[in-house]
Amino acid sequence: MTGFGLLGPLRAERDGAEIAIGAAKLRVLLCALLVEPNRVVSLDELCARVWETGAPGLARSTLQSYVMRLRRLLGADELIETHPGGYLIRVAEDELDIVAFGRLVDRGTRLASDEPEMAVALLREALALWRGEPLADVPSEGLRAMVVPALTERYLTATEQCVELELRLDRPGTVLPELAELTARYPLRERFWAQRMRALHAIGRPDEALDCYRELSRILADELGTTPTERLHQLREAVVAGTVPAEAPVSRGTPNSLPADKVDFTGRTHERDVLLDIDPSPVRVIDGMAGIGKTTFAVHVAHELNAAYPDAALFIDLHAHSDRYPPMAPADALDALLRMLGVPSQQIPESLDERAARWRAELAGRKALLVLDNASEAAQVRPLLPGSPDCLVLITSRRRLAALDGAKGLSLDTLPPEDALTLFTGMVGAERVRAEPEATGELLGRCGYLPLAIRIVGARLRARSSWSIVDMLGRLADRPRRSGELVTGDRSVSAAFALSYRQLAEPERRLFRLLGLYPGPDLDGRLAAALAGVDLDTAEATLEGLVDAHLLEPVGPDRYRFHDLLRDHARELAERTDSAAERIAAINRAVRAEPG
Repeated sequence: MTGFGLLGPLRAERDGAEIAIGAAKLRVLLCALLVEPNRVVSLDELCARVWETGAPGLARSTLQSYVMRLRRLLGADELIETHPGGYLIRVAEDELDIVAFGRLVDRGTRLASDEPEMAVALLREALALWRGEPLADVPSEGLRAMVVPALTERYLTATEQCVELELRLDRPGTVLPELAELTARYPLRERFWAQRMRALHAIGRPDEALDCYRELSRILADELGTTPTERLHQLREAVVAGTVPAEAPVSRGTPNSLPADKVDFTGRTHERDVLLDIDPSPVRVIDGMAGIGKTTFAVHVAHELNAAYPDAALFIDLHAHSDRYPPMAPADALDALLRMLGVPSQQIPESLDERAARWRAELAGRKALLVLDNASEAAQVRPLLPGSPDCLVLITSRRRLAALDGAKGLSLDTLPPEDALTLFTGMVGAERVRAEPEATGELLGRCGYLPLAIRIVGARLRARSSWSIVDMLGRLADRPRRSGELVTGDRSVSAAFALSYRQLAEPERRLFRLLGLYPGPDLDGRLAAALAGVDLDTAEATLEGLVDAHLLEPVGPDRYRFHDLLRDHARELAERTDSAAERIAAINRAVRAEPG
């Protein structure tokens, strides 16, 4: 039997005997497969992880030889499977510590309310798997950034929950040494300080509990320029008054399901300031075209604000534009969110209204941060909004959610050239950019300064160090080939656009396609009406629908234009969908409608 450990330095063993994996690139390759167990990891992704500063010209064949060496070391050829476009490592739950850890934490959480003793045993078993910082000896910054923050947060949340249960079971002396160590190691984690104060008070040491509050106040002032939360202040007052209950209610820890922040996040400083300027609304909507970086931006902002919302930081994908899942119904989303807060499944009501009421009750009095990603419409998110003004909600959507009353909106645009250059340079290296500055500028322009397109070409160049930037530029020069080049792994500009297109009504789809045939830089409602062969009112209403879906940009009163990559996509759709006769007729109508 083969087993693997990532919760600390990399560990591999077979039948109880440790397997030494000395080569750094083999360790990175094994970890890149293990962090996504039982799933095909693309060759491009593996090359990017193994050669972070640029893959050699024969990267794929070299990677194949690494896989062969890894199979020999592990002594099980069938463990790493070859699939079209990538590799997969096949492991069972008890063969990989990160999987076993997650399962044990989930089981302990489910039993916390009804069987606290069993829950503590399961959580302690999970925490015992933790051997230190995950992937501690794996030389891959990108890989570590992808998994370490989320794993660390899961570990800390499980620790908080386990300590809470121990306090409920009247074991303050048992957890006090642990809490002293935890507050020293994680001094900004307020929940640990609160638990330590309650444990000290429970064993008759209230003065030391108040010393903890003073120490936390000093740390927060020095590090963040803030003060303890109202909940901590109330606990301090209860310690002074001697009214801290002997048995604290079971806390579900500090739920945090935020994805990892991107280490190469670039720019958006102005947009962040606009989003977070003084405004009474606790609901902020971030909209924009596919590939513009809405989710990346929202997650980055959420991580920046996490310390200000100590009670929960939750993320949920509502699947408005997904090729694998239908849009999530509000009732299903509430079920998932309540479970994230630790509400037992048997206590979650059946009806939408009752679930929404329970959700608001759970968040009452809490300072929580909520990211509702990939929303389809206002009706999908209204039931998910907390009632508490102390909560902040960040919503991302490809559509403008104008019907969401009281929400503050921000539309993301493409990156400024200087930020696009910074993002690209961070991916391919400053040396390559310095060697071909003019080609770099032209390449970023061909990408339309769209973050998704820049990340794709950057990943492809990073995985192919034998390619020059001019080579990549040449591959994007041919319009019919361009969409096929803007693909790497499971990321594709064309696929992202296609998901937006599929959400349109048929009149909007038809006009979108026909607009792609028009050669001018922009057009008005009259030309759009001529292209589609419809009256002006219908054309203008349809154009506005495309603007709301961020498939068309307004550039003035009754003037519209495409993003360059969207125009290519619209033209390709027209050539595949509409007959030659229909396309020629549309262009002829537009020519006749042009002034002069």
